[in-house]
Amino acid sequence: FGGNPDNVTIFGESAGGTSVAVLCASPFAGGLFHRAILQSPWMFGYMNQLAKPNIIRLKTPMANSSSAEQIGEVWGRASTDESGIAAVAELRKLTPTEVLATKSYYQTGVTIDGWLLPDHPITLFASGRQADVPTMIGTTADEGNYFRRWVQIADRTDFINKLSKFYGEPAEQLADLFLQIGKGDLRDSGSQFVTDAWFVHPARQMLRGMASVKSPAFQYEFAQPSRSYPELGAPHALDLRYVFNTLPNTESRSDDQALADAMTDYWVQFATTGDPNGNGLPHWPQYNADTREFLQLQTKIQIGTNLHNQACDALDEATRGNWGAD
Repeated sequence: FGGNPDNVTIFGESAGGTSVAVLCASPFAGGLFHRAILQSPWMFGYMNQLAKPNIIRLKTPMANSSSAEQIGEVWGRASTDESGIAAVAELRKLTPTEVLATKSYYQTGVTIDGWLLPDHPITLFASGRQADVPTMIGTTADEGNYFRRWVQIADRTDFINKLSKFYGEPAEQLADLFLQIGKGDLRDSGSQFVTDAWFVHPARQMLRGMASVKSPAFQYEFAQPSRSYPELGAPHALDLRYVFNTLPNTESRSDDQALADAMTDYWVQFATTGDPNGNGLPHWPQYNADTREFLQLQTKIQIGTNLHNQACDALDEATRGNWGAD
């Protein structure tokens, strides 16, 4: 497109943020890009199960998730009675329409295969084996509210049971913590769990791992509430309209347009130089694992520290040692 092949920025949101994390973690992508932006990287959790890995191993199960091969075999059996190589040959004969008509849901997941992806991205970041490029990682203030309709928790016991399928013994402590944060409201507590466990905590783990490389990292939280659904706060994906500067009805929402303009400037400045600061923008400090400063993006842009610290510390303990490779 006429750009500079020696100054490539990759960025994505949600599963796209996960894809960026994988590209940062894969040795085969080394040197192909020079900046990385991860918006709400979805590194954990599944809608039908609150606590479940969505980055899985090729041949061995991880907690309550089957291996990638097992998932593929279950799906394949819905379309063929063959097994092994013969099953693969039969599946390759299916048309796209036949694939989509398969009744068995194919539960996709990023796969740790020991080759394209040598280990879990969290583990690779922690050991400094990720791409050494300037990196921006952020989340929205109320990620989990986007998923509220799927978060079904009957009571405290049900919450513990759902969490225990992945966390085991720490599930009770985690459930009580999120019930406390959610002030006893089951839906609010479940949404807060999704915000922190699916998005904020993995983001913090990768940001912490950036201390192992020379390139700087920057953290943000998008906190501008939805205009259409203010009861949802700033849910998952709301930041996209601002980043791409495609807000509707901007003539009646000048504050939102000013925020979109600022975010576009931050993103472009980062892509250009590897540092989002400049052009008269409010200062955005580099992430430091000790001070944990981040930029809160809302009508009044300001600096915060220790984003969701209590929940992330508890999740650190609950997930310790969980992300080993095959």
